[in-house]
Amino acid sequence: MKLIISSVLWEKQLKEGLHQIKLLEKIPETRCAGIEFRPFWHNLDQEVAEIKPILASKKYACVYACNDGVLADTRENTIQAIAALMTSIHLADQLGAKILRLNVAVDSYSPEFIKATWWKAEMEKAIALAAKYQIILAVENGPNKEKGDARILHEMLSTMNSLWFRLTFDTANWIYAGYQPEEAFELLSSYIGYVHLKDLVADGTGYKHSYPGSGNVDVKGLAARLKLRGYNGLAALEFPGGEDPMRRIQDSLCYLGDR
Repeated sequence: MKLIISSVLWEKQLKEGLHQIKLLEKIPETRCAGIEFRPFWHNLDQEVAEIKPILASKKYACVYACNDGVLADTRENTIQAIAALMTSIHLADQLGAKILRLNVAVDSYSPEFIKATWWKAEMEKAIALAAKYQIILAVENGPNKEKGDARILHEMLSTMNSLWFRLTFDTANWIYAGYQPEEAFELLSSYIGYVHLKDLVADGTGYKHSYPGSGNVDVKGLAARLKLRGYNGLAALEFPGGEDPMRRIQDSLCYLGDR
């Protein structure tokens, strides 16, 4: 399993004006294998054009985490959502990403569409485009009951049954959906194509995302299960970094035993 850093660690700084290209300078210090970019662009075309050659020269692994989904509340909106996803596939290719993280849905959706012939046909178009560019589409278990339902994710992934359509296994988000991560892992381990490593901390009114080793999720144990099952893909440190993201990265790596 190869660790990478997610730009979401610097969400605060990126929203205040930091450009994602500057995060490439952080990678050598972390000794991680690459980076997950997010839609924090200030000038999309210019930044992508500048980033891609650096990624190639440094041989950094690259993931793009878009905000698109594959389901919506109506047939028309679902078809539009998948069309938007195809635009993000093109962007991922421009970056040189080999994994595109996506969502079950952006807002409310109908899980019944998964059984529809038209949904499968639209998804086959997106998967074919991803396969053309050698990009894995990795749908994430979202941080709520609707978008983190392991049964719906299993139905979606088994319906398409493609090596180019896999699961982003987020170690913490299962809790929001009412699952223990270990339970979800047993159901979905054969579909995992990408991993988000983060923890959850109780804050009095619920949970908030945090760095591995700081909360209620056995992130180290889940990482060990992944390795035992033969997962040797990418795993992103993906949580809010606050004022000192590099410190949180080092804390996480120490906890995981990677440094």
